Amino acid sequence: SEVDQALTAIAPRKEPRRSVDTPVPTVEQDETLLVASFDGSARVKRGGGAFSAIIWRLPEWTVVKAASGWKADMTVNEAEYSGLLLCFDLLEEQDRTRLVICGDSNLVIRQMKGEIDCKAPALTLLRQKALRQLGTWPAHDLLHVKRAWNASADSLASAALQREAGVTVQEQDWDDLVTLNRLPEILTATTKETTLRISAMATRSRRKVPNQEVLQEDAVRQLRVDRIRQGQDEEKWIANLKHYLRGQVADLEKEEARACSNLADDFEMDEQDLLYYCPPSRKPDKERDGLLRLVIPETLHQDLLHHYHVSLEGGHQGISRTYQRIKDRFYW
Repeated sequence: SEVDQALTAIAPRKEPRRSVDTPVPTVEQDETLLVASFDGSARVKRGGGAFSAIIWRLPEWTVVKAASGWKADMTVNEAEYSGLLLCFDLLEEQDRTRLVICGDSNLVIRQMKGEIDCKAPALTLLRQKALRQLGTWPAHDLLHVKRAWNASADSLASAALQREAGVTVQEQDWDDLVTLNRLPEILTATTKETTLRISAMATRSRRKVPNQEVLQEDAVRQLRVDRIRQGQDEEKWIANLKHYLRGQVADLEKEEARACSNLADDFEMDEQDLLYYCPPSRKPDKERDGLLRLVIPETLHQDLLHHYHVSLEGGHQGISRTYQRIKDRFYW
């Protein structure tokens, strides 16, 4: 009706969800830089919060400074921001070299990068303070890491929360932080060869023109691209590999990243975020595209087979030719 059309026209439109790929910063061999890791923790119902910060110097991964703090009446996000601000306090006397900041708070890292809005008044104030400090470091990177990779800072914050007091970590205790530190597994120094390999992977990780014959298959149209993409994202090994191809290595555990590195050369992603298998070949990229096979998640195997079984095409061509057609176009 005209009323429905009018209401539709003035209805507020949802902003599409922003998908941001965050590659791990590249660290050159023997590059001198600083890495700041931070963490925050809080008890429920504002029972107090603790935060921590550690400054590392590369390439040796030695501790420069480390400290923790505690405050009453603090939320976990306020504690995380306090940990970030403590980083800048510890960095105050350092030369303004390149700085990489690592934290396991996705909210804080993304708000600092401007990827998501900061609406809570208390967090807005803390974010503004942190941005002013960050502005004094011209060369900087912000990296979200899993909690397991941030174990050193996490241990300091947890101890401060337990004792309800912060400390300045003395040099004789730095070895414990070094032992727990897993950030070197992410920020590994790259050689010229690995840099070229990563660049080549990034170049072919988003094909503008995948194997169109695959997407035009009636079976794919029946399953719908969005359903296949969702199924891929829900299957662990496929989702991990897609993270790896995007450069989101920090989202993976060490063993997951190692497993993905062994597979990555044989898989590619297109602009629709679909994963394809491409068997090893010496053919040029244009011919190689014709070999791409769409990765079908386990949850859709039976649906795909059922479609070919009941279709006229499948019935008339016989089992052998139908099997070969599936094998040529799909991978699982």
